[in-house]
Amino acid sequence: MQETLRSAVSENANAEILEQTMDGYRRFQVFKLAQESGLFGWLEEHGAASIRRIIDAMQWSPYYGQALLRSLQEEGYLVPVGNRLRTAIPSALFAGAHLAQAESAWERLPAMLSKAGAARHASADPDAVWRATRNAIIERDQLANAVQAWSGLEQSRRLLDLGGTEAESAMALCLACPQLRAEVLVERDRRAAVQRKLLNTALEQRIVLFEHDLDSLDLQGSYDIVLAAHCFYTLPQAVLQVMEMVAAHLRPGGLFVSQHSFEDGAGAADLGAARLLERRMVQARAPLHYPDAYADRISSAGLRLLRAEAGTEGDGSWLHMAERCIF
Repeated sequence: MQETLRSAVSENANAEILEQTMDGYRRFQVFKLAQESGLFGWLEEHGAASIRRIIDAMQWSPYYGQALLRSLQEEGYLVPVGNRLRTAIPSALFAGAHLAQAESAWERLPAMLSKAGAARHASADPDAVWRATRNAIIERDQLANAVQAWSGLEQSRRLLDLGGTEAESAMALCLACPQLRAEVLVERDRRAAVQRKLLNTALEQRIVLFEHDLDSLDLQGSYDIVLAAHCFYTLPQAVLQVMEMVAAHLRPGGLFVSQHSFEDGAGAADLGAARLLERRMVQARAPLHYPDAYADRISSAGLRLLRAEAGTEGDGSWLHMAERCIF
């Protein structure tokens, strides 16, 4: 008897979970239909209106239109003013572009769940490509400005760029600092394209491209500056190893500059699991975890952290600057 009762309680709980899921789906469909019909914008433009006037303006069936308006009122999107209804939230907050972006991401999720699909995601999504291109320009300028403000720049002669930005950061710094020469790590299939950027420019003789796996570099001599921009995503477990190698080839007092996207642990917890999943789907690249832990790795590698700051675009990008300790 007791076992039967427990089974019945479990079945009821499962049914309740499914019903809550379906209820959330129904509420979203109600909102989506109203948003796509232009209802919120129309109410903001014309002010509070009667149910009949709204239905006429939207050219809805009275039978279904009345039920839809009641649903929107129950959800708090519409507020009664006497015998009329007004929108409760400015239409600017009902961002159609954001809704379309989120829907597009969820529709792609089945393909993205596979390893191959995840690898293709950033390059196949036009929105992600646009965001990545725009942010790359902003981040390049942020990095270049930070390095140019460093007190040791005038004494620097040799720069190592570990890749990730196809020499853009190294080019910006070499243009600003005539004494600098750079060695830039590039992917084999991108070397020709990067070389074309340098062809017939003043930088052609000052920037040398080379191919190598980041986790098995064979560096020679010491460097004044090492850049690591968006290059650690493929080897998150080996980041400390690479940092230690970098530190060993930085001159005492030399500068290490890192720029990567991170997933903030506290922010992720506040989002909730489903919203976190959506954010990951619309990101242009898979982030590293937690900027604070990353800063600890920098210190563990024998580097003294000078600066850690979030990017201006709110996309999880962080700039870290550190000097090799002078003992």
